[in-house]
Amino acid sequence: MARKRSTNGSGCFRPYKYGGFEYRLQHGYKSNGNPNILTTLGKTKTECKEKMKKKLEGFTPFLCNFENCSKMNLAELCYKHLGEHLSEKDRLKAKSADRRESTIRNQIEKYPIGKLQVTAITFQDIDRHIEGLISNSGLSLSSIQKTFDVINSSYNWAISQQMLVTNPCNPVKDKIIHRFSSLKKKHTTDSVIIVLSDEEIEKLKSEAVKVDKNGKLVYQYGYGALFILATGLRSGEYCALRLRDWNRKTHTLLITKTRGISKNRNAKGDEPKYTAHENEVKNYHAREIVLSQEAEALLEIICKNNHAVNPDDYIQINSEGNPTEPSRFGSDISTIYRRAGLGKEISGVHVLRRTFATISHENGASTLDIAAYLGDEEQTVIKYYIATRKRIRVGDQTKNVVPLPVHRLGK
Repeated sequence: MARKRSTNGSGCFRPYKYGGFEYRLQHGYKSNGNPNILTTLGKTKTECKEKMKKKLEGFTPFLCNFENCSKMNLAELCYKHLGEHLSEKDRLKAKSADRRESTIRNQIEKYPIGKLQVTAITFQDIDRHIEGLISNSGLSLSSIQKTFDVINSSYNWAISQQMLVTNPCNPVKDKIIHRFSSLKKKHTTDSVIIVLSDEEIEKLKSEAVKVDKNGKLVYQYGYGALFILATGLRSGEYCALRLRDWNRKTHTLLITKTRGISKNRNAKGDEPKYTAHENEVKNYHAREIVLSQEAEALLEIICKNNHAVNPDDYIQINSEGNPTEPSRFGSDISTIYRRAGLGKEISGVHVLRRTFATISHENGASTLDIAAYLGDEEQTVIKYYIATRKRIRVGDQTKNVVPLPVHRLGK
């Protein structure tokens, strides 16, 4: 049962499974930056509050100042910074908080630098750690950049709160940023944007709509994959769609929300550790797109298969009849790829978005129009979505070649 929030800062109550109430109140933070949650049980809300009052009398929350901050190790400082931002209303989106926590846990806490006291860390330590991640971690460049950003911003925050006086990132910041810039240019030059070939598209379409001997669809999300191929939607945008977003009269689809999964930071006991959430898409992501005849025909089939008849019904649901989560959707789409015999490099939903962008460009659409339709920036579309090389088979090898430019007169 959902908790009933009291006024801001006064905690929350919920019925206790054995009778009475459980009262939860945040009081300060733990030394690792996580919120410190106190709980009491009582037959009435008044009894819970009286017990909490007594508990607070003998409890001193962790207070961070120069003396105890200087004794923290780097991982603890980063967690403390995260905890401070989590306590500020609307400061961090759930997915952003999860991403930062994952960065601290996997790229800082697990390494020797994460165990060093913050005042003992030198700029050489920062430089060695970042270079080590570049050389040996196998991480993406964006993940390594995020690591440096988390460390640097944690020190800057501590300095702004007068808990530290120096930031060891400063002497090497320009060098590291230049290193990232060089690596990004090299990656852009060397990389190949993976999209589906014409042959792979046909294999996907054939596999996605397969039915078993009883005439039931083999893949619950097969038509969803084809719809994204026909529209270039993000998986989170697709999973958030409701029937009211589709206007059959104007043949348009309104995209205003995105769906995702994030850590349930208030989970207790056997409560779910992760929870679904929907957010409004921001800025250029929100849009109303005109659907092609193919896309609208696919949407008709999807709604019929998922029994979407009321305005609030989700267009795509899972086997339990609940809204589909993007991670589950993406995993099942990758299963279709494998069974269709597509290459090992084909995975995830984003390849469908890139394929849509590339086909649109080949058909004469401008990059500006493609970006508006996808809800993205034009430079992002040019750099990451439109493939300028074609994969062709030569014997048992696959080659990436740049095709002969063709003038699209009259388009």
